[in-house]
Amino acid sequence: SCVDNDGDGFYNWGIGAKPSGFIGPCKMDFNDSDPTKIFLDNDYNELPTPTITRPDYGSDYACQSGSEFQLNNLPDGFSVSWQVSPSGYFNSPISGTTTTAKIYPSTQYTGVECSIIYTISDGCGSATYSKNFTINGPLWSKVSINVVESYANPPVLFREVWLLCPNSSYYIYLINNSGCSTNNYQWNIPTGWTKYEQTDNYIRINTNSTPSGVINITATTCCTANYLIKTQYFGHGSNCGRYFMAYPNPASSEINIKFTKEIDLKEKDISMEIYDFNYNRRFITKDIQEGMKIKTDGLSRNYYYLILKYKGKIYTEKIRIEK
Repeated sequence: SCVDNDGDGFYNWGIGAKPSGFIGPCKMDFNDSDPTKIFLDNDYNELPTPTITRPDYGSDYACQSGSEFQLNNLPDGFSVSWQVSPSGYFNSPISGTTTTAKIYPSTQYTGVECSIIYTISDGCGSATYSKNFTINGPLWSKVSINVVESYANPPVLFREVWLLCPNSSYYIYLINNSGCSTNNYQWNIPTGWTKYEQTDNYIRINTNSTPSGVINITATTCCTANYLIKTQYFGHGSNCGRYFMAYPNPASSEINIKFTKEIDLKEKDISMEIYDFNYNRRFITKDIQEGMKIKTDGLSRNYYYLILKYKGKIYTEKIRIEK
């Protein structure tokens, strides 16, 4: 048999010449249980396994300004070559024949996991060594978005798409769980949304009438340049109030009420009421009409419950008055 149990690229086959059909070098690994040693030299010294390090800095990221990799412990009598993969993410050079490699990721890409692969050969076989790294910024899978309702029904994450409600406010947080720091966030939000505030890694928005859309977030990464680090898709939620929506939220001078097609506005058992957080009723009307508006003259700056009573049931929206 011919085996490489320790995964160092060198095989052990017992006695004699290397059996045919195996790609490993002709030098045999006498200690195939130790991944740090490969074979004995002519003086019977154990040679260390080749390793890949970063002479410039020891991170797992490569930047468009150029990043170096070094293959150490190349045995005497062996040639070496290297290449990056996938090569389409890099500017030239993408391969070479030296132990030191300097690579240049393209500025068009960020957050992609790539690798550098060194191949050493003694003329009758070869061994390969590789190191993974991420280009230009944090790995895409390490950057996520979390959404928390501000004045809205709770958002729902479905198949990596956040489902939001119309005319609702949310906090949207960017979470970076990678080792590549990010700052100076720039949020490109859908044109129909309103951004109320932005602090550090979050924004607070109102969806207005269009909860669907895409957010693109760029930031200064650990490569000290600005890159797109996250694209997040949003859709229209289904848990947005069965019969009505209130907007804008927060409101100032008046609240607009939009009813769904499922409600019968001619129903006798129907009313719209507003309660403060101490459950004191501040407003009531039984004059329910399509496109109705509620003046907020008697309401101070605070949170309130907007309640629709319909056919013996209660439907609630939390609203805020800002003056």
